[in-house]
Amino acid sequence: MELYGARAWLVIGIAILGWVLAIIGLASSLANYNIAMYYRTTTIFCISQYNALARNYTTLANRTLGIIEYLGNVTLINAYALNQTGQVLIGLNQTLVMNNALMNQVAWELRAVNQTMAENNALLEALITAVNSTNSIR
Repeated sequence: MELYGARAWLVIGIAILGWVLAIIGLASSLANYNIAMYYRTTTIFCISQYNALARNYTTLANRTLGIIEYLGNVTLINAYALNQTGQVLIGLNQTLVMNNALMNQVAWELRAVNQTMAENNALLEALITAVNSTNSIR
């Protein structure tokens, strides 16, 4: 009988050991579940941070496109202003060329007037000489 009692205690001990191992396994599984939930929560947080970053980059890209469009408009306005300035300079150059031609014409006219005045001066000197000689004859 005694052997039966010892076997019973052995079976009870093995059963208790089984339950202890089962509890340890369940505790390990519970710890693994907590770790898995932590990883899940961390992954969800990382995804939300990634989505926020993607939104920020999208906003940044849209703003960059707006700045590029603005700079394009400014560049077009500057090109138009430079074109208009070029047209004004071309008109000014044409005016200066015409003024130069007019000034050359005036110079030629003044040379002709000077020549005429020199000839008139020579004639006046001849007239004065003639008058003086006439006065000296009388």
